[in-house]
Amino acid sequence: MTNQRSSIVRQLAQEILAQGISINPDYAFTNYYRGNAKLDLGDFEAAIEDFDRSISINPDYAPAYLNRGIAKSELSDHTAAIADYDRAISINPNYALAYNNRGNAKRDLGDPAAAIADYDRAISIDPDYAIAYCNRGNAKGDLDDIAAAIDDFDRAISIDPDYADAYYGRGLAKSNLDYHAGAITDFDQAISLNPNDADAYYGRGLANGNLGYHADAITDFDQAITLDPSNSMYYFFRGDTKYAKGDFDGTIADFSLAIALNPNYADLRYLRGVVKHIVGDFDGAILDFDRAIALDHSTSVYYYSRGSAKHGMGDLDGTIADYSLAIALDPSNADAYISRGEAKEAKGDFVGSNEDFSIGNALHAG
Repeated sequence: MTNQRSSIVRQLAQEILAQGISINPDYAFTNYYRGNAKLDLGDFEAAIEDFDRSISINPDYAPAYLNRGIAKSELSDHTAAIADYDRAISINPNYALAYNNRGNAKRDLGDPAAAIADYDRAISIDPDYAIAYCNRGNAKGDLDDIAAAIDDFDRAISIDPDYADAYYGRGLAKSNLDYHAGAITDFDQAISLNPNDADAYYGRGLANGNLGYHADAITDFDQAITLDPSNSMYYFFRGDTKYAKGDFDGTIADFSLAIALNPNYADLRYLRGVVKHIVGDFDGAILDFDRAIALDHSTSVYYYSRGSAKHGMGDLDGTIADYSLAIALDPSNADAYISRGEAKEAKGDFVGSNEDFSIGNALHAG
């Protein structure tokens, strides 16, 4: 009910602002505030139009550039967003929020080091800016500077003890250090502060799984999926946990749901094929390996696994051909030589099998 009320209030605000604009269309602030209302409603393109009008009336109004940048980032136009943040900063060099948001856009573009420089500047302007510490922690995590990331999350939490995202970020960092028990404590706190954060349940599920608490992990993945049924990784890791419990049918079912959401992820096809192979569904396994190979021709293990499935079906020629392809892609694959040797031996090619066994054993020996 609260969210519905907030939406109604924003809609009403937009209608009132529209009336103000009809009275005075050259009032920069009214256009700006109507843009904000549209931004809150998720109508990003319309919000940009209002910010454009506000800027055309007052080209030195830094908040309009800032919020236009936010709208552009929401549309994944991060380069254009950075240009707007640049302009906001040129107008107001002490605009901490603009530095923070520019850092976010740079991180979204895959440049965490540049993002950290912007977060540094935001924090130098406002040393109690908890969000900037949290964002800098995330960027340091991207660079595998985990200890420094945890320091930033600690600082964010000391400033705002109810900051759910900071507990979530610190939980991820602790998981990366294999401190899964500590990670679970942080995920617990994140969930208590924001019970609708699917990623926090997912993170806790991963930590529970790493500690062998498979039932708890599956419960967490279930909740993550309830909150966000569109994330293929939630299904994948639930399936992976079921695999650890020996529930191969459940694993295949979850991998299938993940593939339905992300049909071009070759590894998902490959891993479902592996489980099908384990349960003796060689035809189904080969179909999955075929699809994985169609998506990615360069991964040796796909061919190796398809060869193994063909061996299970008695297709020795197909087996040898796939092992040969696996070896061509990875000449150091000792198992592929030995498995190809076994297939050649089964065909009566003892000279060829002995050659493969010799190479494979030499590779294993180091």
